[in-house]
Amino acid sequence: MPNFSMGKRERLLGFIERAEDKLAPVNNLLDALLHAGIEPRYSCKAGVCATCRCRVLEGEVVMHGPHVLDAAELAAGYVLSCRSRVLTSKLMLTFD
Repeated sequence: MPNFSMGKRERLLGFIERAEDKLAPVNNLLDALLHAGIEPRYSCKAGVCATCRCRVLEGEVVMHGPHVLDAAELAAGYVLSCRSRVLTSKLMLTFD
């Protein structure tokens, strides 16, 4: 199971096992956070409201469409946690 802890200024530091069986049954970053007992902001879980928008400070995720982020937000490192999958074993996010 993913292990997350909250830090200052709503930063989230997460260490995720890369073995697929360790990530089950989560389908995306938002589900991993909820599964770990973290309660980030979210609403639609479909990529259309941007409530779950967060910025990746360390680590890497891949975000699948459709989503409502514009090019400037993507360039700044923002992703929607409901549409993103974690690619690295360490991930630091900020929900600002």
